[in-house]
Amino acid sequence: MIVRTIVRASLARLVRAQPCQSWKAFSTTVPNRVIPSRMMSATTISVPHEERTAAEPREHGMHKVILDRIEEINTNIRLLKLRMHNGDEQLQASNLDNSHGWLDVFVPGIWRAGGFTITSTPSDLRRDNYLELAVQNSPRNPPAAWLWQPASKILQSELMIRVGGSFFWPPLGIDLATIVRVVFIAGGVGINPLISILSHLRQNKEECPARLEFLYSVRTDPSSKAPSILFLDRLRSIFGRDFGPSRNFKLFVTKGGTYRSYDDEKRAAALNPIKADTGYINEGNTKLGRFREKDLINAIGPVDGRKGVVAYVCGPPPLTDWAVEVLRGAEGMEKERVLCEKWW
Repeated sequence: MIVRTIVRASLARLVRAQPCQSWKAFSTTVPNRVIPSRMMSATTISVPHEERTAAEPREHGMHKVILDRIEEINTNIRLLKLRMHNGDEQLQASNLDNSHGWLDVFVPGIWRAGGFTITSTPSDLRRDNYLELAVQNSPRNPPAAWLWQPASKILQSELMIRVGGSFFWPPLGIDLATIVRVVFIAGGVGINPLISILSHLRQNKEECPARLEFLYSVRTDPSSKAPSILFLDRLRSIFGRDFGPSRNFKLFVTKGGTYRSYDDEKRAAALNPIKADTGYINEGNTKLGRFREKDLINAIGPVDGRKGVVAYVCGPPPLTDWAVEVLRGAEGMEKERVLCEKWW
């Protein structure tokens, strides 16, 4: 599991987001398959976060934080607020102009760090002295399992964190003045790093390109309430108010193969509970089914304007590989402007 965070200037300059490695070996049909070192899998093979991210830049110093608040999003995701210990001047002095990265998180009694994405923004740290993490319920991941204990047992605990990562905004090596459109492709919990960047752009509109497209695919039951969809309320707030007409959001709702045989009437009925709950989501930007190639191609806009496009992709390895291949292969797109991070 990976986490995004705020990266120091000296750290950020060390690397540039690199092209995604191939994930062709991924297969959910082979239960005991040997998997690459940076993969999320339901198999029994698990590579510790620090080993998996050994090539990524990270700070040498550690910071003490207090687990100040826990919010249950659904049965699988918790949002944690970490309050900086006495303002931690060292972290406050870090470069807060880069939104996103991840944290090594050390919990009491476990010597290995867990890796978790930061979902808050640099402004949140400066203004309110906190970092926010989204943590998935992962019983086989010891740090995550510790953070999923009853709230009453772990609130106000002291944790140690370390900043790392290389996937953030603004993109390294790309002049902001050349970006006229930014495209975000999020799959499931892959939304974590992207919500940090999106929130930062909403708070700093002068940095936001003229066009913004956000595509979010979630796996959920048709009868589920919308609030159980991670960050949907936050997305509704961002896109439903003053973010501007040239900023677009589309939600893709899936549940394996269940929906594939639905006719139009049954599809509409399946979407009604979700659309009714969101208030903002409507027929035009809520779809039943997965991303299709045409959805990604439409998001990056006309061919003659694609040199000004930057795309961020984050999700499960198969989705990420497919989306990166589609985007980098699109006419007019520059491969180095398609950035990705895989959620394992």
